[in-house]
Amino acid sequence: MKNKILIAVALICIFATSCVKDWKCECTDGTTTQVVETYPSTKMLDAKKVCDQRESDIKKINSSVTCKIK
Repeated sequence: MKNKILIAVALICIFATSCVKDWKCECTDGTTTQVVETYPSTKMLDAKKVCDQRESDIKKINSSVTCKIK
């Protein structure tokens, strides 16, 4: 039973990271949240990389900004 659960969790993780869909990069400065970019038909890991880069660029202007994929 334990092995079946581990296999199921592993398959879900693999599927979730390779899922191609539309992702949004949302950034917040603590008061406002804004969708900075949308990545259509993109894998989650690829969208996360671009969103992380966008966060890095924005932090040069405002260090309190954080961005995440939704």
